Amino acid sequence: MTTTARDVASELAAVVGREHVLTGDIAITLYGRDGSIQDDGDCGLVVLPANTDEVSGCMRVAAAAGLDVVPRGSGTGLTGGAVPLEGSLVISLTRMNRIIEINDQLGYCILEPGVGFFDLWEHLKANKIALQMGIRSPLAQTASRFDPIHLVVDPIHLALVRHGGQLRTEHQLHELRASAEQQSQQELYRLMDG
Repeated sequence: MTTTARDVASELAAVVGREHVLTGDIAITLYGRDGSIQDDGDCGLVVLPANTDEVSGCMRVAAAAGLDVVPRGSGTGLTGGAVPLEGSLVISLTRMNRIIEINDQLGYCILEPGVGFFDLWEHLKANKIALQMGIRSPLAQTASRFDPIHLVVDPIHLALVRHGGQLRTEHQLHELRASAEQQSQQELYRLMDG
């Protein structure tokens, strides 16, 4: 007999606490997809660990039961990487949301995986830390000044961030990506000619 994620719910609850094991239909449906257009995920169970010890404990339970595991951040990815298949155990890392270290002298920060982009941005602004953050593209960069930090993103990600809340259909997403890719190519040609 094959062990399912729901079969080990009590073992997982002993690791993370009962309130951090999600089994309800709404949670299973929501964690069965991410920000991509893939909506055919099959989530078996969701756990929300608070630290690395709890993640390790969940992984030990999953390994002993032979379960597939899908780690998940905020679920906003557009590639389907957080979409579970075949009743996988989803380990959501959103409770691990501490900012551990920010070194503005060397330009880095150490974050737990549940720290969101705008959480970090707000922390930097509130503490007046001038740290450049964003996604860097080898092709082209678009920089905007947001005191006290610089947000540096490539044109594709800039378009997706700017319009992210309005994406509703696959057609709109493809249209947006095509437009951003064309802008990137034009910028690359401009840089090569200049």
